[in-house]
Amino acid sequence: MNIETVKSFQRKGAVSKVTGIGLLNGDMVLVMMVNGMEVTLTHMNEFEKVFRSPKYILAFLKEHGFKECEFNLTNWGIDKIFDPHKQAVLLKKKAQKRKGNHA
Repeated sequence: MNIETVKSFQRKGAVSKVTGIGLLNGDMVLVMMVNGMEVTLTHMNEFEKVFRSPKYILAFLKEHGFKECEFNLTNWGIDKIFDPHKQAVLLKKKAQKRKGNHA
């Protein structure tokens, strides 16, 4: 279900719970209870909308007028997430090693 449809249900008071669920591959999805049914948030083309961190989920929900969200990170593969800071440190170390070998 896409966000515009979910928002129409929210205005009617039919959305009872919003949960961010962490997946093993490092992605996160939003699952919502709408009229007692569990639905996954999708893009307009009905493909599952994925997020990379709780921070992005909270910003997305705030932008669309949602105030609360629970998170289930039990199975979240946080080690699969690309960390730009960690990668920059590794590249710097590789560059220093190469400089040391050519000196």
